[in-house]
Amino acid sequence: MPDMKYSDDEIARRYSSIENYPSVNKAAIREIIYFLAEEISRNTYLNIMAQYHPCHKSFQFPLLDRPVTREEFLEAVNMAPRQGPKSLDRVSPPTARAMFL
Repeated sequence: MPDMKYSDDEIARRYSSIENYPSVNKAAIREIIYFLAEEISRNTYLNIMAQYHPCHKSFQFPLLDRPVTREEFLEAVNMAPRQGPKSLDRVSPPTARAMFL
């Protein structure tokens, strides 16, 4: 299951001391999505998850101390069929209650 923590080089360096994380991570996820769409089927299900919730040291960093917003989640859901598999698994945006648990 691919995971993307950061899409910004500076943020990846600041919070995880990782160089080139976004470009390497995007290439890996692109390869996985391409593989699903082209080698398996564009009808393969893709599950976009919104379960991130801040914990432990993330509360010390304003950019990390919040869950995924409804808008961010819907942006990913709307982008996914244009980029890879056409079928999304039961998509539901985060609710206000889930965002603050």
